[in-house]
Amino acid sequence: LDKLQPDLVVLLGDRYEIFAAATVCRLRGIRIAHISGGELTAGAFDDCLRHCITKLSDLHFTATEEYRKRVIQLGEQPGRVFNVGELALAGLDRLQLKSREQLETLLQTDLSEYFLVTVHSETCFPGAGLAIAETLVKLFKSEFAATGIVFTGANADPEGEQINALLEQEAARNDLFTFVRSLGRINYLSLARGAVCVIGNSSSGIAEVPALATPVVNIGRRQDGRPHGSLVVSVSAEAEKILTAIRCVRKPEFRAAGKYNPYTGEDSARQIAQIISAFDLSEIGRDKRFYDL
Repeated sequence: LDKLQPDLVVLLGDRYEIFAAATVCRLRGIRIAHISGGELTAGAFDDCLRHCITKLSDLHFTATEEYRKRVIQLGEQPGRVFNVGELALAGLDRLQLKSREQLETLLQTDLSEYFLVTVHSETCFPGAGLAIAETLVKLFKSEFAATGIVFTGANADPEGEQINALLEQEAARNDLFTFVRSLGRINYLSLARGAVCVIGNSSSGIAEVPALATPVVNIGRRQDGRPHGSLVVSVSAEAEKILTAIRCVRKPEFRAAGKYNPYTGEDSARQIAQIISAFDLSEIGRDKRFYDL
């Protein structure tokens, strides 16, 4: 940062790596624009970090009006908080997603019928994420022995490597299981579009996947606090409840009825760029003032 001397640093999200960057920028007097503030994820320590990053930042771009109000509630100046929609949806309708045949070649597996599964750790509840992964493996073996399962890797949170080791081991033993540590955005969204449903506790199941008209079974507490659309069924981590939810979302009428989605944002990237370009950055000093409601 000393070498680049940026006028503004743009940060996305709520990760502890981003918190480190925000801290450095604040101490060096570098202005920060933060994307995706004001959200809640009660089952992960990202929740606290997100709000800390908000307090370190100067401009804010939120995914919904509810989130915008929450950022202002945290003491941010209303004139610097903009609801631009969900950035994850920017340009989604223009992406060239891959065909089933291309994905089968990539993964070397049959994708005539499959679930796409991602399980991250619940960092506020140690052991819960691994327990979800173990429950799903048993459930798939006993109830969906003829359905392909594509697992993607957990992130770099504590317990993530334990989850990955379990899934990688199970994939080596079972021909119907495929484990890919990281698919990349295009491959992931392509698989999500063609899946019977997406299962797990990833934020992608709340935002991007419903926009592809694919049902989602969201498990556990990691995403608690995030509003979701009618294609998402949220359940606790008990096997019977997960099984009931999967059976529910597999019904053709469930997918057909899923119209409501609280997230929009196809033009969010352009909006962010335009707002930053038009904003007089000289107005932003180091003496950040708290806005009282």
